[in-house]
Amino acid sequence: MNIFGNLFKPSQEKSEGDLFGKIKKSGFSFIPSNYEIWMAGRCIKSGNAYGEIVAEIMKSEITKKMIFQISFSDEELRNDIAPLNEFDIFFKSSGRYMMVTIPSNKTNNDCIGLSSLRLMKGATRNQKLFDLNEPFGCSIFSTGEKLSKISFAFNNPEKLIEFI
Repeated sequence: MNIFGNLFKPSQEKSEGDLFGKIKKSGFSFIPSNYEIWMAGRCIKSGNAYGEIVAEIMKSEITKKMIFQISFSDEELRNDIAPLNEFDIFFKSSGRYMMVTIPSNKTNNDCIGLSSLRLMKGATRNQKLFDLNEPFGCSIFSTGEKLSKISFAFNNPEKLIEFI
């Protein structure tokens, strides 16, 4: 099973020589087997994951800037995570890759994660009111050239969903 979709076509040249460059250029797909939902340091829900996580790079119709769009097809988790999410920037940080949207001032519920990102990277837009099932960030973890885990961070309420 190839969890990278079209990332590893033999004819495709490596971009920037690593997984970061490949994701930044082509996006990715990942088929997780399990999920865990965390709140206040405790796992509150877990189980088998069904469906595929697909990331695409595209031009925003509103801002005309490049954005990272992640779709998720697990019907059972639609209340926990939206089927389509957009992130403003993509960068490497502490052994992982991150896609985030960082409002400058107002959001419906600020949190430590957003405040830290705002200090580290600056704002990516003036305002954003996140829906209950809409994450502000996505972290991508890898072992070498293989995706191993994807997590989504939320601020309303503050929670984390991990796909393994």
